[in-house]
Amino acid sequence: MRKILLLVTLICGLSAWANGDHPGGGLTDGQVIRLYQGKAPGSEDWTHHEVTLTNTSNPITFNVTEPTMKVFLPEKPNGTAMIVCPGGGFCMLSVRTEGELAARQLAKQGITAFVLTYRTCPMLMKDGRAPKDAREFMEVYMPLTEVCKQNFKDKHNGQEPTVTEWCGEVPYQEMAFADANQAMKTVRQHAREWNLREDKIGIMGFSAGAITSMHQTLFNTPETQPDFTGIIYGGWTADIKVPAGAGPVWICSPVNDIFHAEEPENVYHAWREAKVPTELHTFWDCNHGFGASTTEKNVDNWVALMVGFMRDVKFLPQTSASSVRKETYAFRDTFKVDIYWNPSAKVTGRRPVFLHVHGGGWGGGDRTIDVDSAGVFGKMVDAGMIVASMDYPLGIAIARSQGKLDHVPMFGKSADVWNDKVYSDIIRDAIRTSVEYLYDATGFLVAHADQWNADVTKIIIGGGSAGAINSVMAENWLCNETELAAQHLPKDFRYAGVIGGACAIMLSMDDSLTWKNRPCPVMMYHGDADDQVPFDEMVLPDGGYKFVGSKQIAKSLRAMKVPYMLCVGQQYDHVMSNIPFETCGEEMLSFINRLVVHQEKVAVETLEEDYEGPRTLMKYFSKRMGLSPEAVLKYVKDKNQGAP
Repeated sequence: MRKILLLVTLICGLSAWANGDHPGGGLTDGQVIRLYQGKAPGSEDWTHHEVTLTNTSNPITFNVTEPTMKVFLPEKPNGTAMIVCPGGGFCMLSVRTEGELAARQLAKQGITAFVLTYRTCPMLMKDGRAPKDAREFMEVYMPLTEVCKQNFKDKHNGQEPTVTEWCGEVPYQEMAFADANQAMKTVRQHAREWNLREDKIGIMGFSAGAITSMHQTLFNTPETQPDFTGIIYGGWTADIKVPAGAGPVWICSPVNDIFHAEEPENVYHAWREAKVPTELHTFWDCNHGFGASTTEKNVDNWVALMVGFMRDVKFLPQTSASSVRKETYAFRDTFKVDIYWNPSAKVTGRRPVFLHVHGGGWGGGDRTIDVDSAGVFGKMVDAGMIVASMDYPLGIAIARSQGKLDHVPMFGKSADVWNDKVYSDIIRDAIRTSVEYLYDATGFLVAHADQWNADVTKIIIGGGSAGAINSVMAENWLCNETELAAQHLPKDFRYAGVIGGACAIMLSMDDSLTWKNRPCPVMMYHGDADDQVPFDEMVLPDGGYKFVGSKQIAKSLRAMKVPYMLCVGQQYDHVMSNIPFETCGEEMLSFINRLVVHQEKVAVETLEEDYEGPRTLMKYFSKRMGLSPEAVLKYVKDKNQGAP
């Protein structure tokens, strides 16, 4: 992450603004570690080269000759390590959904993850070259499956093999097993150097990677024995003898897995009979290969379930997040607010509050947030704050259900759609209703502040996209003494701060941005290429409204000498509405500590040149969902058309 400081006014020097370095103990995030010096033993004569195909919905790597581990460092390492083995039938590796995405989720829990790229069966065309696309890959793969089936028949008097049985005939599996063993040896040998605990090193895998992990668990030395094993749709077919000193095993699988129907239960029963901790979770509505991508089904919870088991068996240390209390209240009708706080977190005086308002274009989203200690909201709770997250009526969704609106795009220029009187009026009404409920949720927090020792003079509101618009407009309408604010907020109440990703204020065409009373400090993140919520200004002449974005809001605050922070993503689009609430916890805490609590009078603007993440919302969702851009668009289209 690199920032260029554009503006500091009133007070200079801002050392806490950018926090770039991560702890690592000799490791760096993204570092690639080779497992062997020179060529890997057993494949010295291989002359083909590793290939990764990215022109597929899920990138695959094959023809691996030099096994490596890629490091995924947590922001706050807890000394626990996990080797992650992707699957792919020992012919390829599903490096994204069964590698990188899983590793990043583990890193959020403080686990240092190592994604293992192990050797695979050579996949070569008849002319000796590597397949250049998925079609050519299948031209090699399908004949290989027939050879494996025939090999099994030859060994078993013509018996037709199951999928699991013929997969067991894929050659060179022993090289994958050797690489996993070397990975375990490498991590344990360097544990102290890398600030890892020698007794907290686990291995997990998917499908063929699960078989590889299981082999490592069953056949090892004291130096290479895993302290924990995670098996995701895989296991072991032969008779299982649980080795002495074996660690806990956590297993999950689809109910009707066509590849590994019985192996998960084989492992579970073996560990259970050996009286070694184990859990088995089977999921109904999913298929083999779900990985760590988002499916919007119950199976998405598997990582959380595994992490919970890790804590139960004390492989993963109890963190401050485990003592976080969650309380849910209805603050108005059926609309609720979740309260997260840690009574054991030490604070001086009463606790500041951050009230999160979710995004979703007033047509989707909900109040669900992640408060793990590595995330933004977890950092706030760890710092002694109270984090609240609220529901509110979704005006666009309601209008759509009533037939007042048709397709609402998720990607593309909002001006092309919003520049319509009916649509603009619906948006205005949606914002007004959202702000009204935000005021009511605020009033609820004020009325019940003593339950959490909350500081009602330090309530900060914020969110991304629609949540940012709701929050900054709530402050604007409060400062301008609107009737809505007077009716729904406690008398003399003032917000202490606003934090928004892609802020904007909606005004009538003839109105200008004004503040009758001095606003609170504001922190804004915005991409200067945002075509959904304008960074500067968006005029809707046919709709009768305009939106003024973060650039204009900052200009008005600067004119009034109101403290603010503005981070501009150079050539970033609406993706900047999401990213801050996933990665910028230290910056937000700096804003709260300096501008809200200690009331420093400083205005700061920075330009983000090379943020470590996707520049576009399309790429962001494609990466997060593990889908191609085309598949993301189809998903959004189906959602807008009401498809299940």
